[in-house]
Amino acid sequence: MRFIFIVLILLNLLLWGAGSGWFGPVLPFFTRLEAPMSSLEANSVQVVPPSNKNLESNHKPAPPAVEHSTQAIAPAIVANTVNTPPLIRCLQWSSSNADEIKATQALLAEFNLGRKLVELVEADVTQWTVVLGPFIDRPTAERKREEVKRRGITDLAVIENVRGRYVSLGIFSTRENAQARLSEVTEKGIDSARIDSRVVGATKPVTFQIRDIDAQLQAQLSARGLLQNASGWTECKT
Repeated sequence: MRFIFIVLILLNLLLWGAGSGWFGPVLPFFTRLEAPMSSLEANSVQVVPPSNKNLESNHKPAPPAVEHSTQAIAPAIVANTVNTPPLIRCLQWSSSNADEIKATQALLAEFNLGRKLVELVEADVTQWTVVLGPFIDRPTAERKREEVKRRGITDLAVIENVRGRYVSLGIFSTRENAQARLSEVTEKGIDSARIDSRVVGATKPVTFQIRDIDAQLQAQLSARGLLQNASGWTECKT
């Protein structure tokens, strides 16, 4: 009995020694249970980098954030406001040329303006002149001009028309100014001077005005070129 006990103790020691590596690789199925970290060589450790697919999946850019609907609409509203031309309420055009007036009347007929079209015909333009004469011929008128000039009166000219030759002592836009000039020369001894009037221009100036223009009509006028500077149409004077 004691013999068996001693044999079991020896077998346990033998097995423990083999497991601890006392006998080398005698028993291949026995390995050391644990190796210290200091026994690992630096070259034996390799770091495996992550694959490109993983990097791409982890670093995909985030989709852009959707702005609020009011922010998307606001620029469009501003753009439409900037591109809209200012509204012109009244346009006018004037001429005293008969052919131009006729052509403009034909152009305006295309728009069916009705009460929006106003035609203004100006009164005849009248000028007043202080004159001497008429004289029988130009040399006689020239001698009279020199005589008046010696009296200290300036701004003299010899003029001719269908009624004869005259010495003009000035042309004035109002009768009051002509009367003042007549008084001046009379005081200097020219008592035969008088005031004469004449109508300037055979055709009366005509002005067309297009009033109460709305956005639709303004677009039609612009399409026909009436809003261009070369057209002669301008904004009505207040």
